[in-house]
Amino acid sequence: MSEHTFEFVSVTKFYGRVRAVHDLSLSLHAGRHTAVLGPSGCGKSTLLRLLTGLEPPSSGTILLNGRTISQSGDVLIPPHQRGAAMVFQDLALWPNLTVQENVALGLSGSRLSRQDSARRINEALELCRIAQVAKRLPGQLSGGQQQRAALARALAVRPVFLLLDEPFSGIDLALKAKLLDEIRVLTAALRVTLILVSHDPSDALAVCEYAVVMDNGTVADQGSMPELLATSSLEPLRTFRSVQQIGK
Repeated sequence: MSEHTFEFVSVTKFYGRVRAVHDLSLSLHAGRHTAVLGPSGCGKSTLLRLLTGLEPPSSGTILLNGRTISQSGDVLIPPHQRGAAMVFQDLALWPNLTVQENVALGLSGSRLSRQDSARRINEALELCRIAQVAKRLPGQLSGGQQQRAALARALAVRPVFLLLDEPFSGIDLALKAKLLDEIRVLTAALRVTLILVSHDPSDALAVCEYAVVMDNGTVADQGSMPELLATSSLEPLRTFRSVQQIGK
């Protein structure tokens, strides 16, 4: 995998008067699956939106391989040129489009020929095991199939980074475990680096070796998953460690 590093330098993001991210400095490296953990409202999802270029920072700089891609109030490099694709918490599937058409939307900013786009779409559907429902609407799918459709749309662009923003909320534990296992296999096969936003350390532990813990819009701690699970006093890691000890 070629080197691909995102760097946040003193990044702050306001939504009106609400400060979602505060003086954030952080590096995210290709080849290192990273979980972004923390309670609701701590800035996890905003971090992903800043990384992908869906939002500009209010102040500070975001770099990709040393090149400025976002700066105060401005997105210099658009999302489709950053080597990152995102699966949103609500999946963001268009209800009036088929699965195949939803996956095709992920390629709308590319310069692929119609033939190459069709091949990418079919490959993504096959990889995510939903080719058989390609002509169905999202409302005709099970929860797991909807998750796979959103994943296929992201993978069709062949990103360096796959960003997952709390994608497993609202699904049962058995299905979540199955999807996590499939994502682990897919990212290894495609050499894609995972950035997983979650409030649940058990999700992170299943697929990530490194974690960043956010609190009040900034990085409160970071390190290897085993190290943080063993030593961090921050929520949600402290609670997770307590639950593990009770279960022993």
